[in-house]
Amino acid sequence: MNDFSAAQRSRVSMLDVAEHAGVSKASVSRFIGDDRALLSDAIALRIEQAIAELGYRPNQMARGLKRGRTRLIGMLVADIRNPYSIAVMHGVETACRQHG
Repeated sequence: MNDFSAAQRSRVSMLDVAEHAGVSKASVSRFIGDDRALLSDAIALRIEQAIAELGYRPNQMARGLKRGRTRLIGMLVADIRNPYSIAVMHGVETACRQHG
């Protein structure tokens, strides 16, 4: 059992949501992932309310590592102060935002 409340920690976990909703961590994982259809409407509603009340946000890095897709792009530039490098980075950022 967890001795710390969600407010005492900097980040709300899936376990916090599960305890608040009175469901298993696996049910919360299903709700957040692609298996939401496996949950009853009542359980899905409890999880949704717990997420809203606690302000839960999934850890995108953990999700990416689990799925094998982090959605990160790395760039190596010789001089970050060079106006050309800045323009290239801005163009990459703009293109990424346009494509989700």
